Amino acid sequence: AEGILPAERPVMVDEDLKFAAAMMVGSRSELGRLRNEALKAIRLLKHRWKPVTAKLRKVQQEGIRQVTMARDIGLLTLLSIVMLWPDCTFGEHLVYGFPGVGHCEWSGVFPRREVPPSQKIDPFEGAARHNRDLLLSMHPGKNDRVILERSIADAEKGFATHPMTHEELVKRLDGKDFRLIRRFVITQASNKQRIIDDAAAGGQSEASTDENMLGFCNALQPAHHLAALTAELTDSNTPWPHDEGILSGGEDWPDAYRHTPMRPEESRACVVVWWHPEKKMPVFQVYHGLLFGLPNVVTSFNRWSKFAQALVRRLLMILFSMYFDDATMQDWKSEAFHSQACVAHLMVILGSPWAPDKSQNTSQEGDFLGLIHDVSQAGEGVVHFWPRESLVAKIFSIINMAREVGFPPGAASKLHGVANFTETGMYARIGRAGLWAI
Repeated sequence: AEGILPAERPVMVDEDLKFAAAMMVGSRSELGRLRNEALKAIRLLKHRWKPVTAKLRKVQQEGIRQVTMARDIGLLTLLSIVMLWPDCTFGEHLVYGFPGVGHCEWSGVFPRREVPPSQKIDPFEGAARHNRDLLLSMHPGKNDRVILERSIADAEKGFATHPMTHEELVKRLDGKDFRLIRRFVITQASNKQRIIDDAAAGGQSEASTDENMLGFCNALQPAHHLAALTAELTDSNTPWPHDEGILSGGEDWPDAYRHTPMRPEESRACVVVWWHPEKKMPVFQVYHGLLFGLPNVVTSFNRWSKFAQALVRRLLMILFSMYFDDATMQDWKSEAFHSQACVAHLMVILGSPWAPDKSQNTSQEGDFLGLIHDVSQAGEGVVHFWPRESLVAKIFSIINMAREVGFPPGAASKLHGVANFTETGMYARIGRAGLWAI
């Protein structure tokens, strides 16, 4: 009990985050001008590079072109070269599609793991028998309407084909092998319903290998940002500006996975199937964008968010981090409004604008990954965290229901997930051991 808490241990800070902190300290009076100049240069580069982007679009497969229509695949590829970004196949995959099922090669961004050849499996092996068994097990379910609405919306946005019959699917694929993946719905702690594709039951997880060892920030990242800023002030022997405070902002990408293209040959290994409540039969969709539930698409998508994170830190000199499609940023109070606008402008230039309804304007309080943080005492070296009220209410609701009607595995799993996340902001994770009983 006398030792340091898990949240008090020092955290390894990325070099480009240190750079952003150094610029915020050393060039505080010029930050606005420097950021405007960076955006001006990127806009000019985008204009000059239009013919190349147009050329790249012409060689894209139609489905992938629809998914990436808004994204500037030419500019992003060029920036990855200019920035000496280690993910040297990023631009190629923007044009032709990212890995979805099968083997995912090392990207150069994350730590590398060795995958022996013996572990690599053909995702189409045994697919015919699997497809037959899956179709025989399908029947109406309570969430069929939700799946219908979301799946049709994906098709209308160009992320997937419209629902097809089995005969139409076979004709579209010209008789090539395919593997089915079943769609279902989960209800999140916020009561939001999300459609997921069951890669475990579909065999896609077993047939997928990945050379990348992923690592992510957590909900305490705003404090790590400000710790980097404080360390820079200390190292440069600069006192905390007496006339400054810190403000925090947040953003989110809409349809983030779907806007990231998947290799066409691998989309055949995860053809989505679901029960149509009106046609009363299974229907099929071939997706051009990434699916939720596939192990390899986690790596594929985070290659994009990792690059976007680097661009903001290095070009705009902002304390900025992303967890999948969620972003958090902190800046001096005098610059925070402008810096958030600069990040939004950069995302528009790149063709990945934020979701307007999820934007959190700069304030002393922010919400990142379900934990509220207060940066009003950042100058004193303190950032306060506490869980979102809706998560606490959800936990009490599950506990009360368990006491009344019992505690089946599904409810236990939900409670474990919500509680394990929530106590991060309450007990600095020292409460994790108490969840083993659940």
